Amino acid sequence: MFNRRHFMDCGELAFEAAETEKKPLAVMIMDIDHFKQVNDNYGHPAGDEVLIAVTQLCQSLLRRGDILGRLGGEEFGVLLPTTTKKDALGWAQKLVERIRPIEVKTEKGVIKITMSVGLCCLPFPQSVPLTDALQRADEVLYQAKEAGRDQVRLYAM
Repeated sequence: MFNRRHFMDCGELAFEAAETEKKPLAVMIMDIDHFKQVNDNYGHPAGDEVLIAVTQLCQSLLRRGDILGRLGGEEFGVLLPTTTKKDALGWAQKLVERIRPIEVKTEKGVIKITMSVGLCCLPFPQSVPLTDALQRADEVLYQAKEAGRDQVRLYAM
């Protein structure tokens, strides 16, 4: 998985391509719900297993050309080039639904995982820098968390 810096570099290229090709693009920020409690209650090796499980699920849902990166801690970013709002919302909802049944077994018990997702969709033409799109996705991610977590929120444009 890409780190934050490489994700941002790839994201800039994806944004340029979307603008040049006049194609839509979706930006997501995803956060594993209550991840700090996982590390505190089960230990960092268990937290690593949760991160691996989430990464594997995300990668299984991505298409060639989609970009996944770890932005920090338990926060991930996804760029879905040439993706409409309807398709991006469907992808995000599928991720949230498919993560729920995942269980990470540890010596201290089973860890259940949920995700909160903030989504910002950019139909062309729209000149919005990557950093602004990520900020918008982050705003609605926090709305999802405040509304009970384990859900997708869409930035209204």
